[in-house]
Amino acid sequence: MITTLALPLHQQLRHLRQDRDLEQQQLAPAAGVSDSALRRWELGQVSPYIRHAAAVARALHHEIVITRHGVVIAALAETLADLAGFRHRQHVTRADLAALLYISPASVGITERKAAAGQQLTVATLERYFDALGYELGLASLKEVPTC
Repeated sequence: MITTLALPLHQQLRHLRQDRDLEQQQLAPAAGVSDSALRRWELGQVSPYIRHAAAVARALHHEIVITRHGVVIAALAETLADLAGFRHRQHVTRADLAALLYISPASVGITERKAAAGQQLTVATLERYFDALGYELGLASLKEVPTC
C-alpha cells in the first residue's frame, strides 16, 4: 500500500514511523542517521539527501517511488540514473521544465547530470522536479515496488 501520497516525503516518512509506534531515537540508528537529523527532516527544517531518506524508508521496509495519481510508476532508485530520459519520455524539454521550475535550463541539466553520476541530490530538489512533470514521490512497501 502506498502511504499518504498527498504529503511531502518527509511527512510521509514521519507518519509511517508513527504508525509503527517507533520513536525517532529507535529509527535513526537503524537507518544510519542521527536522531537530531531525523527530527529536523521530519519537521521539514532541512531537506535530506535522497540517499538518507532512502535509508530511513528501507529501515521502515519501504522504498521511495515515483507515483502519478496514486499509482506507482517506478522505484526512484531505478529512475535516477536516467532522469533526463524520464523527462524526455514525458515529452518535456529541458527549457520547458526550467520554465515550470523558474530556473535556468542549465540548472535542470546539472540536476540530471548529478543524478546520472550518482551525486547527492536533496529530496526537495527531486520533489520539485517530479512535481513539475506531474508526478509525486511516495512510499511503497518493498514487496509492492514494480521492477522495470
